[in-house]
Amino acid sequence: MEASQARGRVGLGVSGAVVHAAGGVPWRRRNGHLEVLVVHREKYDDWSFPKGKNRPGESDEDCVVREVAEETNLDVTIADELATVVYEAKGKPKRVRYWVVDPEDPDEARPSNEVDELAWLEPDAAAKRLTYEHDRAVLGSFLEHVATRKTPRGAAGLPSTLG
Repeated sequence: MEASQARGRVGLGVSGAVVHAAGGVPWRRRNGHLEVLVVHREKYDDWSFPKGKNRPGESDEDCVVREVAEETNLDVTIADELATVVYEAKGKPKRVRYWVVDPEDPDEARPSNEVDELAWLEPDAAAKRLTYEHDRAVLGSFLEHVATRKTPRGAAGLPSTLG
């Protein structure tokens, strides 16, 4: 299955006690350009999308809303599911489900919790800034989704290099 397929899987074939997590790709259009929000975590010195581990009994959907709010101060609505990535973190397999998340007010974004910096970037710049290959796969999944989205916020207005 391709990484960019909705609900697709990318990453390692890991086994054992899996750490469950969820993440989101916040996005907006600014001056006719598509932008995604990436976050810098000082503890790991990496750039990624907002994500985090599920609390006991917490659904993946509740987790993504909470984590995006904790890391970026954004209230979001979950849209469609993107790729799921599986990789090893601290010697344990980690499974992260990602969603497109629509911020109520993208201008409210600011670093908080584990995040010391964030950036709204056009997709090409985001791909260069993201630290991990699995995050670039999530970005690819997002771009395929946006290009085919059938809503008023869909493909209209995509930069020519993305549409």
